[in-house]
Amino acid sequence: MAHSRLASEVVTAGSGKRALFLHGAMGRGSNWQAVARRFCRENQPWGARVADLRNHGESMGVAGPHTLAAAGQDVIALASALGREGEQIDALVGHSLGGRVALEAVLHAADQGWESLTPDSANPLSLVLMDTSPGALPATADVHNVLDFIETLPSPIPGDWRGVKQRFLDAGFSEMLASWMTTNVKQAEGEEGLQLTFDTATIRSLLDEYALPEASTWHRLRELPPWVSLTLVVGNKGARWHSAEAKEELAKLATVRDGAGTVRVHRVPTGHWLHVEDPKATQRALQLALLGEQR
Repeated sequence: MAHSRLASEVVTAGSGKRALFLHGAMGRGSNWQAVARRFCRENQPWGARVADLRNHGESMGVAGPHTLAAAGQDVIALASALGREGEQIDALVGHSLGGRVALEAVLHAADQGWESLTPDSANPLSLVLMDTSPGALPATADVHNVLDFIETLPSPIPGDWRGVKQRFLDAGFSEMLASWMTTNVKQAEGEEGLQLTFDTATIRSLLDEYALPEASTWHRLRELPPWVSLTLVVGNKGARWHSAEAKEELAKLATVRDGAGTVRVHRVPTGHWLHVEDPKATQRALQLALLGEQR
């Protein structure tokens, strides 16, 4: 099935390895620009690119079905296209749903032998999952409440970004969420007012699949190919990591697995929005994952 190329933007060109950052649901690549830029500035000559997932940001108009597999193949298609243009992706860094999509891309590449994501084992692909659960993850009531509210908003939304923020505050959402939503709006095309830069139906489809028991990939992490170096960055304050299943699976990942790709688990003292809550801890996690060290 053909896939439209995801919109992406170089944050820092660099002259060395290149990381591709993938945002979470209801976000856009620019949400991670500051993190990517700081990492490259402090760890030259790394370069970075941020991408918009399907039907987010500038990657609108991608046809369904909207599955995790399709979203993962979007990433493979982007990496393949960049590779043909001389830009090798050496690391995938995904937050939340973006991490789950990155994992889907790597697992599909492992199954199919796609050269776009299979460098040799001496120079493995780094996969960094930023507070992304590899298990089945039912969306919280809060997420559904946000989506439900968004679907009641007029299109386009009258006023400016301050008005958008106030609508979310008046509906009882937190200051942090209301402020974050203002980063995901743009001027409506050909009309006055603003429009959100994501499609709620696509997000619901992806999150519904993510919640299914058969969507769990914990078992696949114990059999990654040698060309993958995986780091799970765990926000210790998040409830998703305190279930009996998560604790058991994280313990299994700590065991040595001959012939398999390397796996690290790195804990940070944050909740889910680690890059907002503790930027320094986020940078340390990236350094550990991509450089094998902490500073």
